[in-house]
Amino acid sequence: MQDNAKPTCDNIVHDVVEVLSQKFCLDMIKFPEGADLMRVMNEFKGLCYLPFCAGAIDGTFMKIEKPREWGDTYFCYKKFTAIILFACVDARGKFTYVNAGQPGSVGDAYTFNCSDLKRKIESKSWLSVPDEFLPHMRLDDATFQPFLCADSAFALSPSLMKRFEVDHPTHEQFNLNYGLILTRRVVECAFGRLKKRFPILKNSRLSDPIFAQKVLGVLCALHNYIEGFGVENMLLHDAGIFEPSDVHGLHGNVTRANPASMEIRDKLAAYMAHTLDLAPVGRLLPSHDTLLNGPVGYDDIYYSWFCGYLFCLGNQRCLFPPERNHMGMDTMAKTMLLILDITSITQVIGERITLVPSCCLKM
Repeated sequence: MQDNAKPTCDNIVHDVVEVLSQKFCLDMIKFPEGADLMRVMNEFKGLCYLPFCAGAIDGTFMKIEKPREWGDTYFCYKKFTAIILFACVDARGKFTYVNAGQPGSVGDAYTFNCSDLKRKIESKSWLSVPDEFLPHMRLDDATFQPFLCADSAFALSPSLMKRFEVDHPTHEQFNLNYGLILTRRVVECAFGRLKKRFPILKNSRLSDPIFAQKVLGVLCALHNYIEGFGVENMLLHDAGIFEPSDVHGLHGNVTRANPASMEIRDKLAAYMAHTLDLAPVGRLLPSHDTLLNGPVGYDDIYYSWFCGYLFCLGNQRCLFPPERNHMGMDTMAKTMLLILDITSITQVIGERITLVPSCCLKM
């Protein structure tokens, strides 16, 4: 009897995942178009001050056992076998696009370049604004198109914005970096909640990449379903959960941006500087005698912690939805202030980060 139980359970699980992946995923994961696209852009602007942003993209890993065929290609830089979950989210942290199944060795940028998301954007099927909404896409004397927010591993383009990779940003560059990093925080937190809800993502025993791909799609759809009803209240901000999957790509070589892309980014930077008017503030650590300033090229997620939490405290306002402003955020905010007041940063967070951006607070 026991010999037949395992194959029967496996068949049931596969059948359920197959059915959900065919219907449920299509209903729950939809890229915004028309009025929904305008809503997403307005929500991102209200949350992160960045106009015309239609989504934030990033990738993460799902651990799997080494497949029998081409197993070495699934070995990622984190020293385990995995497939990539590449996704786009809206301002509420709900998945609007999911691409799962690429081997862990190929990276997020390659996954995007081979995805339907890029093809549909280039063909104007997605990120296309209806004529009746075009008046809302103007900024001063220029007309903009919706774009996605990405990290430094991706190539800059008119439909894909990323931060300025400079050690000492100008006033305009600092403000745009601030808005872009806050926007990217949304997708990192979405991955964090996804992995918190479904631990199989962190320690899967699946060895079939095709089936693991379907499982990922179903889990993302379930995530959207749960987010829609708000049935969970969990600690969202955990560095061990949503560590960026492309740290090695932050300083890697990417395709050179064309002048049109850089012009669009410069105009957005000028707008953000006028809207936010934030400036990097220097602060000296006694033992290190190190000047703290704006974005210096470290992991975006760490920088977003400092910017987001300190900005909230300094301006007596919350950049995050009220239902997420619970004890976890308060604890992190106090931790950030503690780090800024101690003699040695490395006593708290080790050697990984030696420069801490004090961003917009004049301490």
